Amino acid sequence: MDLHMPECSGAELARVIRYHEGFQSVPIVYLSAEEALDQQIRALGSGADDFLTKPISDVYLVASVRARALRSRW
Repeated sequence: MDLHMPECSGAELARVIRYHEGFQSVPIVYLSAEEALDQQIRALGSGADDFLTKPISDVYLVASVRARALRSRW
């Protein structure tokens, strides 16, 4: 998800997702143009697994998401 969204921030949504026990293992990966490192670190503190910045190569994005999806199945 993006850090900056119209109705709520990505950090708010991540906290809601992590609040529910059934979603604890769901991978949360930010894909955002946010370059400020403090904002990225704060977003990771909200329960995210990674923060990827745009622009990003298609290959790297697919590899990152695939790795987290596979790990969440264990």
